[in-house]
Amino acid sequence: MKTQLLQRIQDRTAVVGIIGLGYVGLPLAVEFAKAGFHVIGYDVSERVCKLLMSGKSHIQDVPDADIATLVRSGSFEATTVESRLGEADAISVAVPTPLSKTRDPDMSFVIAATDAMTRQVRAGVLVVLQFTLVVVCAVGGVIEAAAIEATKTFAAGAGTIRGCIRISTTIHDKPVEFGVHWLTTPIPSARTTS
Repeated sequence: MKTQLLQRIQDRTAVVGIIGLGYVGLPLAVEFAKAGFHVIGYDVSERVCKLLMSGKSHIQDVPDADIATLVRSGSFEATTVESRLGEADAISVAVPTPLSKTRDPDMSFVIAATDAMTRQVRAGVLVVLQFTLVVVCAVGGVIEAAAIEATKTFAAGAGTIRGCIRISTTIHDKPVEFGVHWLTTPIPSARTTS
């Protein structure tokens, strides 16, 4: 399974699913599509998906022209149809995790994304979490538990805007942790405006 996925990634035939098409998910989707992957962006907002499919962006850092070109070429599509996540070979979860008054992350969006992913993913899907470092620690177990339940085998990574990635996988139904790896370059999807 791993070898097949790696080959599909290398030859750009892997389908990339992005859950959440906001200020992290949409730039990430655009970069994957520009790199030659077919990207299925899933968002619960019908307004956002319709806007994107009409070639317009709702994110300042993502030009309308980029969205229009990618939609026309068929390399990017935005949808509210959850079952489309089942087509993905790799899924990046990029949903909001706002902090409460007590500075705890609001997990409701993560739980909703996890529920959607759990219902749709299949064995061998790569799952990547796009959150801040604090939230990755809180969220990792939730996503991993859901993915393990759904697929019995998966690989997961956690990309953060602070440049840290946590890699884990499941082998023979047992979670295996590879640790935390610090990246030396910023993650391309984490663009900020000055």
